[in-house]
Amino acid sequence: MDSDVRNIVPIELAPIYSTRTINEPIGLYEGTLELSQGNRKLAGSGKIQFEWQPSPGLTFNLFSQECLTIEPDESLLNVAALDVPIKTLVTHVNVGTSASGILNSPVQIGEGKNLQFILFHVVNFWPYLGHSISNLSGTRYRSARQLV
Repeated sequence: MDSDVRNIVPIELAPIYSTRTINEPIGLYEGTLELSQGNRKLAGSGKIQFEWQPSPGLTFNLFSQECLTIEPDESLLNVAALDVPIKTLVTHVNVGTSASGILNSPVQIGEGKNLQFILFHVVNFWPYLGHSISNLSGTRYRSARQLV
């Protein structure tokens, strides 16, 4: 294709998080987690991920060797790497071994005074028929650009 077309056709975006299949959860954190409900606590290893189904949102799974009981109810999730409690809703409990649920409040770290950039993701569905984009080398073109 001629160089004039390469100069006017934007390059496709490369995903930061890649998945093998459609609607696959995107892992965001894996490490130490602690749930607390009043004076009850459950600590262990776990993960936080973005899930598409049944509706888009952040979820957590925590696995523990402890035998303390956490109820399906509102709780605080402490993530060791953030040192900020996150309001959650525990939706499923295996008594003393695991708990899972949804993060139901925004996470704010700091006051934003030294904010350098904000990164957000726009879903790019491959079969979308839109405006032209090219791959990085300019050797492949497709109609998949959404104008926002």
